[in-house]
Amino acid sequence: MGRIKTISAVSVILWAGAAWAVPQSLSQRVQLFATCAGRYSALMEFQLMFDGHVTDEARSAKEQFEELLEAVLPIAVDDGLSGHAALDWRLTAKHAQSTLLHRGLLHHDAVIARQSKTMSKRLLRQCGSVALEI
Repeated sequence: MGRIKTISAVSVILWAGAAWAVPQSLSQRVQLFATCAGRYSALMEFQLMFDGHVTDEARSAKEQFEELLEAVLPIAVDDGLSGHAALDWRLTAKHAQSTLLHRGLLHHDAVIARQSKTMSKRLLRQCGSVALEI
């Protein structure tokens, strides 16, 4: 996606902030986009490892959040946010999502496996609720 189209998409999201459940704070937007990019990155790796392929939905969602993050991060950094914070949010979310996905599939305790699957799906749905069809 081109930079102008990405910036337009970000403008639409920011304008419709409440409708899209996007936070008003610039640093919270960066956190949301980084977190969701991390979650979908973990999902893609999990799919590749266990299914042998990555779904178009996961790839598209990850790319959308990466583009949104790329569009707002420089503005947030100029406003005082550390670029390291964004990387930390992304890696922390990726690790947490990966842990849930693996526990959901491989944990010997059926209750823990079921709870992990439920939480994994809930976190991805949260991201999906703000993803755009661009």
